[in-house]
Amino acid sequence: MSLDELLRPKETEVTRSVKERCHSLTAALEKRGEQDAQFEVHNAIVDYAKRVQGKYPELIKKTEAYHALIGSGIPFGIQTISDFPNQEDSVATFLDILEKQFLGTE
Repeated sequence: MSLDELLRPKETEVTRSVKERCHSLTAALEKRGEQDAQFEVHNAIVDYAKRVQGKYPELIKKTEAYHALIGSGIPFGIQTISDFPNQEDSVATFLDILEKQFLGTE
């Protein structure tokens, strides 16, 4: 095993799930002919990120789903949590709402 493999954190199920849901949403919008799908999804993510940054300035540093959503990494050695504890502000809830809004899913 290489040093890079030992030092690089492994992608968790939470991270994989968030990335997959974002990709699937964008792909579904593109399939429907939305030319600006990636831009629309990105803008919604930025709006959400700004909202939770203001609400949870310390918690965002260690929230795995948040970092997966915005495409950043968690600093080395930080104890993480999978998602925000308040269900209403969680990344999973945000993605549910986004899917309903863009795709009309229930």
